[in-house]
Amino acid sequence: METFLNAESTMIILFIIVACGFGARKLKWTDDRFDTGLTKLIMNISCPALILDSVLSNTNLPDAGFILNILVISVVGFAVLLGVAWVAPRIYRTPHESIGVHQFNIAFGNTGFMGLPFIAGLFGSDALFYATIFNL
Repeated sequence: METFLNAESTMIILFIIVACGFGARKLKWTDDRFDTGLTKLIMNISCPALILDSVLSNTNLPDAGFILNILVISVVGFAVLLGVAWVAPRIYRTPHESIGVHQFNIAFGNTGFMGLPFIAGLFGSDALFYATIFNL
């Protein structure tokens, strides 16, 4: 029950942040230039800092063998996803001109903006460390 409440509060916080951004854009408080700068700030400073914090604040890091196992599992997982991404658009009869977009969306999730902060908020820095290894 506690995990559900923690997930709920994390989602509410993220939803409020997204709603504030949406409202600011609708009120013309932000523009494309601001959005580009904010994206660069998040992707080049905030996310790496969040990842670094997950490593530096973690007092019980696993050994190199365990990390290598996680990395191998993630490579196998991505290989399976690439196979699914190749087959799925053909099964769903996706128009030829958009097959590449569908394949990319299936194979690679957008974990940078919402995924990593959600994992950090819900499961803590230990889980963020593993998610980062998986995303490598």
